[in-house]
Amino acid sequence: MLHERLDLCILSRFSGAMPKKRVSLADLAKELDTTPATVSRGLRNDPRISAAMKEKIQALALARGYRPDPETSRLMAHIRSTRDRQTDSVLAILSDARHPEELAEDPYTRKVIEGARARAEALGFRMEILRLREPGMTQSRLETILYTRAIHGVLIPPQADLPHDIVLPEHHVAVVAATAARAHLHLHRVFPDHFANICTLLDQLAAQGRTRIGLVSTPDMEERQRNAPLAAMQWFAARSVGVKIVPPMIIGQSGGSVRDWFLKHKPNALLGPDAWVVDEIRDVAGGYDQTAVALFGNLRDGFAGIDEQPGVIGSAAVDLLSSQIVRHETGIPRHPKSVMIAGAFHPGLSLPIR
Repeated sequence: MLHERLDLCILSRFSGAMPKKRVSLADLAKELDTTPATVSRGLRNDPRISAAMKEKIQALALARGYRPDPETSRLMAHIRSTRDRQTDSVLAILSDARHPEELAEDPYTRKVIEGARARAEALGFRMEILRLREPGMTQSRLETILYTRAIHGVLIPPQADLPHDIVLPEHHVAVVAATAARAHLHLHRVFPDHFANICTLLDQLAAQGRTRIGLVSTPDMEERQRNAPLAAMQWFAARSVGVKIVPPMIIGQSGGSVRDWFLKHKPNALLGPDAWVVDEIRDVAGGYDQTAVALFGNLRDGFAGIDEQPGVIGSAAVDLLSSQIVRHETGIPRHPKSVMIAGAFHPGLSLPIR
């Protein structure tokens, strides 16, 4: 009898808390006098559905408390991804180079493109290059080329002379930049974790007993790396004991030459954007044992620095493009996403082990 009473008590307490029936796509479609497929597309902002119908679908879904089933969503995303790769299989690399071969001359950019191509092939895409400096190239012509060639994704690789007023596709395609440069362009991006990379180099210099560290940079490098070199130096100075961060040398802004700066502050280690920094101080630096050098820009033979993993950046950029294509996300995003890739320390003769 006791067990029966407990059973009745439990049933009476929870009988009013039975879960409601999940609202389905079919339920919404029936109310709107349309098909479940149309409702699904409307909820995903598919461009094939009119703005008015999307608004009706999304308003009704909100009012009825519709929630997609996670497992069904995962399965449908996989199906759409497979279908899209079979029919919409072209991605474009946007180049502002003056000559067709110029884009691949820089080792870093070449590795980004190689990583992107390899990942694109693995996902079933092929890639082609679109040159913005082709005669007669305009915004309208670029849009026409993308449409007629069935290109649904555009990758912007790192480019030394990428202009501030670069022509970008505004409709029908997904766009990802594999660079942090030109921050005013509101794009999804994949780029190195510049702040963390500078900190990695500073840790290496400090571990080798370098007690006076200086930064040589340029306004262009600071713009490309979003002031990460300067910010990381300040952060490191605030938390480090026994290491002095000397005032930075920003060429064109700090006044004087790199040589004058070096003689004034006498750092025993410095971070620079490229190998030319050594040429500026070669006659007064006294060799790498006296003045260690680490590069935070491109890797150069014989120099310690950061491997920014450009191949991984290219691959991740294609992953981001592919996911947008599957979700039918096109044009300039309202809320740009940034994916940062951590680099790895690259030893070299310019930072001898003590």
